[in-house]
Amino acid sequence: SSLELEQTYAFKGYTKEKANCITTANKLRSVLLDLSKTSVTQNTSIYACYVLQNVYDEHLNYKYLTFQPMVYTETNYLPEGVADNTQNITNGVVMNLKSGVKLQGKVTLPTYTEDGLPILSIGQSFRIANDAAGGSSYGTEGACANVTHVFWYKEGKDKPCQLKTLGERAFSGTFYQKQDGSNIIGKLVYVELPESLRFIGDYAFASLQSLNIDKLVLPSNLKGIGVSAFSNAFDSQSRTSTFKIPGSVSYIGLYAFSPIEAHIDKLQIGDSDAGSKLTYLGGKTSDWDFITNPTYSSFYNGSNNIFNTWNNYYPASFEFYYTSDDQNTSFKYLVDHSDSGDNRIDILTYIKHISSISYVRGA
Repeated sequence: SSLELEQTYAFKGYTKEKANCITTANKLRSVLLDLSKTSVTQNTSIYACYVLQNVYDEHLNYKYLTFQPMVYTETNYLPEGVADNTQNITNGVVMNLKSGVKLQGKVTLPTYTEDGLPILSIGQSFRIANDAAGGSSYGTEGACANVTHVFWYKEGKDKPCQLKTLGERAFSGTFYQKQDGSNIIGKLVYVELPESLRFIGDYAFASLQSLNIDKLVLPSNLKGIGVSAFSNAFDSQSRTSTFKIPGSVSYIGLYAFSPIEAHIDKLQIGDSDAGSKLTYLGGKTSDWDFITNPTYSSFYNGSNNIFNTWNNYYPASFEFYYTSDDQNTSFKYLVDHSDSGDNRIDILTYIKHISSISYVRGA
């Protein structure tokens, strides 16, 4: 788990027969770096086999996993106004860990089943911590409490990853303490988010307090970020020069980044090339279309924030790359009227507190 993202493992083995080295390397599906006679003892040749392997060269063994049939219908996850039916997949699976399996360190997850079905989502079995249950008032460590990095296996260009959504509470922690009174803080610092990902589920990374914000890259095809998806997810000591929400994102749920305690120099939504398609704040129905009605009464009180911080960790600057005049006008209205005393529209109070705010026309 202490290896850097791109650092590799070097495996070294010995054999008396040269052919065995080649066989061993082939079984590992690795690159044979060196095959040399290293010593001679009583006229017996000893060969050393070196192979180089990244942690993500192989995926987690199927014997630790279970799969259930799943149909991905985009309107189940995203507002009808932005859902793309060409993304629907009728024959896929949701993946879970088998009961009793625990993982640690760096983990690479498969993108297809043994039968070739695409993995479209993952369930709650990968949680870092579990909420109180069965009458208990205490949280417990989850199956992935000691996982530090998550990668997705690369099958090849003919079998691209088709992961569409991270399920509700997929890698989440909990606010509940353990029975000894200690907090359960995740060790997960890095998660690879494939370009195929369309929706990050509600509470997907909530309460981790461990993610390195500088290493998190939201994919350019992402359309929605669910309720409390990254609530208290980041290590408060981590820092990034720019935290960017891609222009593809059309929906951000309530508390999605509330609180966000990491240090951010600049918060950015969209960019000059793609602009921003952001349309829905808070909910996924037409009622939450802030462009159509920025004064909608469901923006009801000051706690209904998309972003928030408990430690006054506000960015120095914010940039919003709008794609229509109506979008720009409505977003400005929400920011300008936050903390105005009209509790219906306090949804962007966090941005109101940023000293430098820019609205820029995107593509």
